Amino acid sequence: MNKNDIYEVNYISIVIKENVNSYFFMTDEQLQEIYKRTKLDGYELVKASLQVLLMMADYYSRQSVKMGKAESELKAAKEELNVLRSKNAVSLNELRKCKMKKGGKTSYNHGASKQLVDYYAKKGMTNKEIAKELGISESTVWRRKKEYEKELYKNFK
Repeated sequence: MNKNDIYEVNYISIVIKENVNSYFFMTDEQLQEIYKRTKLDGYELVKASLQVLLMMADYYSRQSVKMGKAESELKAAKEELNVLRSKNAVSLNELRKCKMKKGGKTSYNHGASKQLVDYYAKKGMTNKEIAKELGISESTVWRRKKEYEKELYKNFK
């Protein structure tokens, strides 16, 4: 174990002790039980778990080509994890920003509502320009335009 590993262990152990209770509802006793059951010391367990997280992020970023936004979220989470690993200390606010979502669910971009897409379309913007402006895909812009048109059509009946 070299000097950098010791700094990394100190940083990781501080992060786990400060934040495990608030995010995963895990106590120090439960962590000790994990150490006993796996017969690993704290450093090895944390190091292994971080390596697994990075491998999962790599795997899902390669496998999620069809998932569109999920791919970019996983890559961002991997980059944030790498940044956190390189720091000596981390704030609770930084950890909250880096908290990964459960599963491969993508969040709905509320800023890109059907009405907002229609507003930009009325300004004469193309689907590509609207997608760039709102941070969504062109197919999502097209779909939201169609949904908005259906809603308007229902209201006129």
